[in-house]
Amino acid sequence: MPAAPQGAGELAQARQLFKALADPVRLEVVQALGGGERCVCELSQGLGLGQSRLSFHLKVMREAGL
Repeated sequence: MPAAPQGAGELAQARQLFKALADPVRLEVVQALGGGERCVCELSQGLGLGQSRLSFHLKVMREAGL
């Protein structure tokens, strides 16, 4: 089991990560990417999302370190 976050910075980073994963759309993106790299157009079509909506979710995930 990983160690619990120690400092305020680590706690904030963990909070951002869990917040990013709390969204069902982003969980679907993570699942879709589990099979390997995909371009945005493939993800957009496969998940039934518009490219701008998908790009927003990918930005949130990137900022959370995913």
